[in-house]
Amino acid sequence: MARQPLYAVSLYPERTKKIAGASVSGRLLAAYVRSNHDLLGDPRNNVGLWYTPQQNITYLDVTVI
Repeated sequence: MARQPLYAVSLYPERTKKIAGASVSGRLLAAYVRSNHDLLGDPRNNVGLWYTPQQNITYLDVTVI
C-alpha cells in the first residue's frame, strides 16, 4: 500500500487510545495490539497511529484502509 493515495478510517472509536506526547513505547503498542486482537484478527483491519501536535496527543486506533 506504500505510496498510494489512501485513507485510513477508524471504524471503532470506542477502541481509540490517547497517549500524551509524540512517542509510543513498544510495550504500550504491544499491549494495544493484544487488547484488540479480536478486531486485528480480521485482515481488513490495521493499527493506525498518528500524532496531533496542537494537542500533543498520539492516537492509537484500529483502522480500515
